[in-house]
Amino acid sequence: MEQIRHIRDILGRLNFSPDCEVRASELKEIQWYVVYYYYNHGLALTPALDFYREALNSIRDDLESKGNSAGIAVVDAALEALKALSDLVEGETPDSTSDLSGYRCFESRFGTFPNYFHSIDDLHEKFPKLFREFKNAVEKMFPYIEDLDTQGYSTVREPTLVMSLRAVFLGLIEENYRGEEGNHNNWPNCCLRIFGRTVNILGLYILDKYFHDIVNNNTFIECLSEILQELTTLEKAVGRRMFPNGQGARIRDALHDILDSLDSLFEKFRNLRIAYDQAVVDIGENGALFGPRFDE
Repeated sequence: MEQIRHIRDILGRLNFSPDCEVRASELKEIQWYVVYYYYNHGLALTPALDFYREALNSIRDDLESKGNSAGIAVVDAALEALKALSDLVEGETPDSTSDLSGYRCFESRFGTFPNYFHSIDDLHEKFPKLFREFKNAVEKMFPYIEDLDTQGYSTVREPTLVMSLRAVFLGLIEENYRGEEGNHNNWPNCCLRIFGRTVNILGLYILDKYFHDIVNNNTFIECLSEILQELTTLEKAVGRRMFPNGQGARIRDALHDILDSLDSLFEKFRNLRIAYDQAVVDIGENGALFGPRFDE
């Protein structure tokens, strides 16, 4: 029948050969992206954390020289809050001393993509709380830093003018603070403020790379639609012909089962696209977690 020839032509446009090696290669490339970007964004925060650590230690040394035990206790609390923040970031960042290749480092650190997205979620949930606790601890130091200065930075490598520590810390606590010294642009402050959003954008980027070829496979969905149309036409044609010994009924039953399976496949593919698009909106605009969306 003509419909069978049409279906063969349609199937010829699809590549059903095993693509396990191709997919494995694609996943290794994505794993490399994960390690490269995840590591570099985590690494970018390290100098900012070092900046605050050095600043706090210098404040502590000053207070110690003055015998100010109350001030030392306040600074120690800020150092503890900073340590909690550092432990979170460094614990979620691939080992910078690793000599493994990108995908092997991925396997060593995360193991699977669900684990990676759960790591993103861990940062997303914990970082804002720890950052807020650090800022609260820093704010309590203000009575002890009135006469202290530090070197500001516009980037990690570009020191700017000397700033008062109070101005630097105000720039950390109040996002829109604009002091006479321009400290609102102090690089460590900006780095900490945007870290959570940066990690979220990175997760969306990896999510897109993981699902892009699947959810954007228009050739597959077009061919599937054409096959469904041809099979429906074939089913009607079989119903109009006479077959001996009940063959017609068996053919119609077989075609009906195939149509049901293809309808189900078409629906699952359509639902995957809808779920992916909704996940991007939920994560990017509504702050939803990656893990549950990826697991779906």
